[in-house]
Amino acid sequence: MSGDGTRRTTPPRQRSGAPNAALRRRLKARVRNRLIPAPRFVITGTGRCGTVFTARLLTNVGVPCGHEDVFTKKGVRHLRHLEGDSSYHAVAYLSSYRGIVVHQVRDPVKVVGSLVANGFFELPGSSSNLARVLPVLDRTGDPVRDAMQYVVRWNRLAQRHADLRIRIEDLADALPDLLGVVGHPELIRRARAELASMPTDVNARRANRITEAGDLPDGPELAALRALAADYGYDWG
Repeated sequence: MSGDGTRRTTPPRQRSGAPNAALRRRLKARVRNRLIPAPRFVITGTGRCGTVFTARLLTNVGVPCGHEDVFTKKGVRHLRHLEGDSSYHAVAYLSSYRGIVVHQVRDPVKVVGSLVANGFFELPGSSSNLARVLPVLDRTGDPVRDAMQYVVRWNRLAQRHADLRIRIEDLADALPDLLGVVGHPELIRRARAELASMPTDVNARRANRITEAGDLPDGPELAALRALAADYGYDWG
């Protein structure tokens, strides 16, 4: 009770529970990410272009390579045990990345078919990095046309920063260049043996109804996709 007869109230004590603990965890993560260097190399593309396969191949022959472990849909994590990361999310960060960039491509019509079959634009978090990097992507509401636009523009962004481009269909021939650029040319014999033994459907999901260019709608999206395919050496006839 105060001298004027009013009752003093003590401000409630702030609880030091979950919010503060969560803040401490975030701060520790930021410090850790600054102390641990970024991976030496990244393999990137559009998604559905074989990044899982390549990450597994490299890891199996002794080159620790994550798949969307460093460059994730939520941001960047720095992991000390990985030499590289294979992730389509990496395209959103290439402008500030200082390591080796391998641009991996697959026949664009096959990528479009796989993206549509797997509901790429409907996946939680799949559009967060997309919106940051391609804010003016002209979404039409047609998943096929949207996928065609995305494949062209995401690949064009990736190729600006690439030290090496490889086609997943020609991975056997590209192995010397790939292993050379990531710093392990001595593993070529082991990698060839491993590649010959690996199943090619390591990340197969739903069946595609789009398997050739004739399955795609005509228009400017198809013209741009056809030009991309030609630039990357794919012959659609």
